[in-house]
Amino acid sequence: MLKNKLNWIDFNFEIKNTNFTSQLFKNKLNIFWSEIMENKLTENQHIWLLFKLEWGNGQFSTIGKLQKLNIEDKNYFIEYILKYMDDKSDYYKEQALKSIIFSYTIKKGRAKDKITFDNIDLRYQYFNHHKLPITMNPLKYGKLIEQIDNKYTIQVNKTNVAIITQYDEYNDVKFFKEGDIIYEYKDHKINESTFIRSLDNNKFHFKNNQLVAVEISKYVKFINTLKSLLKNNNKIITFDIETYIKDGIMIPYLIKWYDGENKHSGEGHIKLLEPVYTLEVTDNKRELIYDENNKLISSIPYVINEDKQVK
Repeated sequence: MLKNKLNWIDFNFEIKNTNFTSQLFKNKLNIFWSEIMENKLTENQHIWLLFKLEWGNGQFSTIGKLQKLNIEDKNYFIEYILKYMDDKSDYYKEQALKSIIFSYTIKKGRAKDKITFDNIDLRYQYFNHHKLPITMNPLKYGKLIEQIDNKYTIQVNKTNVAIITQYDEYNDVKFFKEGDIIYEYKDHKINESTFIRSLDNNKFHFKNNQLVAVEISKYVKFINTLKSLLKNNNKIITFDIETYIKDGIMIPYLIKWYDGENKHSGEGHIKLLEPVYTLEVTDNKRELIYDENNKLISSIPYVINEDKQVK
């Protein structure tokens, strides 16, 4: 820990080539909270706290603004930092960290009481940069504002409100941000541990509060019916060219083909008398094996020696 002239102390955790994750942050915060908040603060003290990240290139970023915290404000601080990181670009989540730093100073008196909306043990579905609680229980969405019969008005966080109408088999949810409705969806109960969320023409399957499957509905133009050909042509030739590479150029040394009745081979160029044949060309360097009825039954690889001769 480093202390400067203004009594600010850096509580530093060295990190080796690890990206920022919520679990990493919570683990380090728990250590800081145990050693500093629970052991060094009295009932009539609070701290001023800055959370910083040092990147692998040596640059520093301060995450959010200075926070004035009491000993019971850990969940509030977790919510504040994770929400801030959710709103940042992928750079903050993809760059390797060198250290995590909690810069603090201890102050007299208590800080202003905080209001915590999020349940930190609740999982969320991230949909178009919004956090939607994964639960069928309206009371787990956040702070209850009002309940009239089966209709719940929930303060999800500082900007978001959910109005949930609960029925026996499903919940009807309206999700608002700063007074404007942004989503309407239904959560259909399958059993005590499983439900399906119907949102924006998609169906998200959740089991034990985890996303396990997604059904995506998209409009596609129906396949057009092809007109039948006046004359069918079923003449097909299987054509195989064996090559070796010389001076960066593929040079053919063997040509074999099968026209459905007879097999042929040669070393010169091949000329098709009827251009209606369809060619299937391979470069797998294998000899074709036929039975007594000239039916292709197998193949074996060719082996080429140093003199470019086939063995």
